[in-house]
Amino acid sequence: MHVSATIKALSLFLLLGGIPACEKESPPPPLRPLIFTEQQNKDPRLAKIREERFLRTLMGKNIQEKISLPVRSDDAQVFGQEIFQRLIGRDKVLWEHLWFDAFVFAQEYGESIADAKEHRDLSIAKTSPLWEQFDPGQPTQARKKGLASLLEFRKLVLGHPEQGVDATHYSDNLLIMQLREAHIEIRFKIKTIVRKNNKLGLLSTISENSLLSFIRVLGFHLRGDLQEPESYFIPLKVGNYWRYKLTENAKDLSASDIFEEGLSTQNGASTKTIEVKSVDRIEGRRLVEFLISYDDQEKKQYTERWLTTPTMIFPCGDRCVKNFSNLKKLIFSLKDLPPLFSFDNDVLGKRTEESLNLELPMGQFDDVFEINQKASPNSVDPSMNYPQTIYLKPHLGIVRRSVERPEKRHELLIAYRLLP
Repeated sequence: MHVSATIKALSLFLLLGGIPACEKESPPPPLRPLIFTEQQNKDPRLAKIREERFLRTLMGKNIQEKISLPVRSDDAQVFGQEIFQRLIGRDKVLWEHLWFDAFVFAQEYGESIADAKEHRDLSIAKTSPLWEQFDPGQPTQARKKGLASLLEFRKLVLGHPEQGVDATHYSDNLLIMQLREAHIEIRFKIKTIVRKNNKLGLLSTISENSLLSFIRVLGFHLRGDLQEPESYFIPLKVGNYWRYKLTENAKDLSASDIFEEGLSTQNGASTKTIEVKSVDRIEGRRLVEFLISYDDQEKKQYTERWLTTPTMIFPCGDRCVKNFSNLKKLIFSLKDLPPLFSFDNDVLGKRTEESLNLELPMGQFDDVFEINQKASPNSVDPSMNYPQTIYLKPHLGIVRRSVERPEKRHELLIAYRLLP
């Protein structure tokens, strides 16, 4: 009886497919804020704001919400200065205090308290991109006074007023700041500011600014000394040089016979030397001049210039050189100029995942980055007028360059000098 039952159970098991085949596990879903996992009908941005607030309470950082917060001003310029200071000061409690509370949202928009709380929190959440624009950066890279050393408040321009029962709404307002050195205006749009009970406050989002985003991409919000030779990705110090063996269509770039004579390029050159001749410094930028020399019969030499920032390197032609001391003109000229190199702030932290080990005749180089570059028509060196692949060893320099010419040319590092 037991045997028969067992056979029937086994038959049913096999009929239904037996043991399922092993399937590749699907990747786990992206992490969501904690509160979002319990309230999945909520906007993730809204949940993030509430979770941050909850965590501040747990960590005792919300003590300011339990005491009297500063009274907002009725004066537009004082209120504008408060917005600027809250962005610079990086205190989320004081930052959120710039918005009227949920009761005012409910009164002005005719909402229930529950909807007004959600409306207020979502307005704050949508302003997160602006908040992030004022992040000073990693402590080891940030300016001493954060963005306060880069930007200053100019004025708050209130827009069109619309009088209500007990409040005045101002639409399309402008918060105007200025880049200290360049005197460039940076404007932020504020959809709605309200004057109520002799206080000004926010009832909407504040938009981020694309020009400030570009200034951050350039790294001007970071310390200028990050470009010093001991810190920068390429040590650009007067007297440093890199010498390369030139070869075309070589099959094995690690072979020792690459050094033998006869493996020169069609123009007769077998080596190329790049030497740093001068470095001019102004605040967060450098103007670097190189002498590029070939050992062909004509002994060709070219003067190449780079403009460096903490995060980027650009080819610097005559216009760039002329604008170097005028930051305002320089920033606007760089917006249309593709960089030679763009260094993400945390590239070094990702080195083990993204770098490679490169075997060259000079030896093995570890932690090398492969960078694909387009042709650079602004360069005086003809070899830069073609697409190429750069192999960069951080804090040493370029160890190999492969240029996509009709005859593929390689430049392999054979000697270098880095002065202390």
